[in-house]
Amino acid sequence: MKTCAACGADNRDTALFCRRCSRRLLSERRCPNCGRANPPDAQFCNKCSTLLAGAVAPTPGLTGQLAPQSLLAGRYRILRRVGQGGMGAVYEAEDARLSGKQWAIKEMSDAALTDAAERVEALEAFQREALFLAALDHPNLPKVTDSFEAEGKHYLVMEFVDGQTLEELVAGAGRPLPPETVLGLGVDLCLVLDYLHSRQPPIIFRDLKPANIMIGRDGVIKLIDFGIARLFTPGKSRDTTTLGTPGYAAPEQYGKGQTDARSDLYALGATLHFLLTARDPADDPFNFPPVRRLNPAVSAELEAVVARAVATSAGERWPSARDMRRALTRAVAGPVAVAAQPIPAATPVRRSPAVPPARPAARPPQPQPARSQLAPPPARGRPAPARRQTPARRPTAPAAQRVTGWFYALVVVVLAVVNVLLHEAGLLGDLFPLVWFALSMVAGYLTRQTGAIALTWLSVPLYNTVVGQANEYSWTLMLALIVPVELFFLWSHYRLYTPVAMLLAGALGVLGAWVVADLSLGDVALIGAAVSVGSLIAYMLGRWLDSLWT
Repeated sequence: MKTCAACGADNRDTALFCRRCSRRLLSERRCPNCGRANPPDAQFCNKCSTLLAGAVAPTPGLTGQLAPQSLLAGRYRILRRVGQGGMGAVYEAEDARLSGKQWAIKEMSDAALTDAAERVEALEAFQREALFLAALDHPNLPKVTDSFEAEGKHYLVMEFVDGQTLEELVAGAGRPLPPETVLGLGVDLCLVLDYLHSRQPPIIFRDLKPANIMIGRDGVIKLIDFGIARLFTPGKSRDTTTLGTPGYAAPEQYGKGQTDARSDLYALGATLHFLLTARDPADDPFNFPPVRRLNPAVSAELEAVVARAVATSAGERWPSARDMRRALTRAVAGPVAVAAQPIPAATPVRRSPAVPPARPAARPPQPQPARSQLAPPPARGRPAPARRQTPARRPTAPAAQRVTGWFYALVVVVLAVVNVLLHEAGLLGDLFPLVWFALSMVAGYLTRQTGAIALTWLSVPLYNTVVGQANEYSWTLMLALIVPVELFFLWSHYRLYTPVAMLLAGALGVLGAWVVADLSLGDVALIGAAVSVGSLIAYMLGRWLDSLWT
């Protein structure tokens, strides 16, 4: 047992955080080279791969023996070893044929296995990963470029991901990730699972967990370790073998039925639960306390999506990754009342996060027959009370401020005044309607609330009416153009602010103006061009202002 120095609570030997106060626990193994704290059972440093004190040195003939600057297969120059496991290692290597190109090389040897059946199964798992990844093409999956055998060992060359796993991300923060960050991660994970499940035959990942999800410096997530993935075979009553990680593996992966797409959704729900609460599901498998009980900053909608995903019965879960993604898209990240609580900011998806030292897309393979008996991931305690939390940096997105009245009023008033001033100055001439529409769309992009676009748009005719000036365009035309735009974003709950969505909203506005105001085709084409260009300008300007606000 490991005792917490802060509160005195007893914790598991492998725990990294206290189950009572969530303080980080001191590890029993500290790297003599870089000072990194490692789990008590670690053989190599998780940061620099140095052999830890008391660990047994690798036996000649096993993996992890390639020296820096050695040349593998006449092409790959080894730079360093970045990971070491019982049966394999992962190296960062430079391509001697393509200058400046770096790869992650996964090395596997079955020399440590004495049982013939285990050796066959380990080799099949390694080859299965190579075949799966070579046949797949998705931005959230690492690309495999080569596979070969040399000196009795098997090698897999794949894309090198400069980043960290989600498990390391939570461990580094020491508390849950912000709900809006988890919401974005959930949507991206649903997209890649939907891609895998839509293959013919479907591919079931079967080991989705934070340790198998990497996020690069560019903010893009990657699924790693396809060693136990399988092709779905309709008609089978159960799986041949029991594989997966305790806490994340669905009940049917323990011999109670055949795994299918819903098994991956269970693991996704368990992963989101961990990211939102920092609670290790391996502490009590198949039992997931309500998310909001552990983290009140999460919305009821997001809690409901996660709860359905981790239902014990497969029939009660989301039927597909596409359905779960739609539910996440409609969900709100956090309630207004607690949105300003100091939940720490973490790496947002699609942004450039500050990431710890590089790690590869693949991790060393472990003996497959023992996967179900592996020690669970390091335990996480309940998140510390909000009053104890100190944010690592400013929030990564102004989601909390967007729902406040002062921010809404500030954006609408400032952009409305700019529209009126530009109108009165007359400097833009015929280009004013384009800028007028673009600034109105920017108001909606920044506030994501009802009426912001319409109020900013109608500021000019309202001003003309107040000061007694004639409007260049009729009220009918201006309302017919802007009302469909507002209705579109109201239907999408003000979340679909992508270039395509903004162009579609503008097209609906042009259609409304054509139907209601009885415009000529020439006027429709002119308004359509202005609205399209204005929508794209609004998207770029909105993103820039959003980054400044962040």
